[in-house]
Amino acid sequence: MALLLTILGISLTLSILTDLRDRTIRNVVTFPAFGLALALRALDGWWGPGGFLAGVAGAFFAFLCFVWPAIRGGLGMGDLKLACVVGACLGIAHAPLALLCIGVAGGLQALAVLLLRGALVDFLAGRARGIAVPYGLSIAAGTAWAVFSERLWILA
Repeated sequence: MALLLTILGISLTLSILTDLRDRTIRNVVTFPAFGLALALRALDGWWGPGGFLAGVAGAFFAFLCFVWPAIRGGLGMGDLKLACVVGACLGIAHAPLALLCIGVAGGLQALAVLLLRGALVDFLAGRARGIAVPYGLSIAAGTAWAVFSERLWILA
């Protein structure tokens, strides 16, 4: 579990940097992290909470949660892939809490951006469009919140 959390931490950190700078989350980060997470889980076996299938199920759960907003244009495809990395690293046992925390962090981030730009009233009236937030930051913050709240490092 410690190596999975290390891979997750590195991929989240790199994704925050590129998302804040370029508003992109790179495939060169998400694809290797996803592959490494599933490969490490396969070394632990197919079944059980640390196994390959738990990682696949966690990634699939994240995919199901993020695919509709990504298709509708509310999230980028990089956000979708990074969420799948989170699901693969944490597995199905911990992915639901992480995704819930990511959603709350994203809502708080969006509220902060609206308040800082003075656009909250326009948003509530349906007039504010095109306000983008780097959601990679919310993915990282929500994941960290879930990991530390569940004390997953004890499982290492």
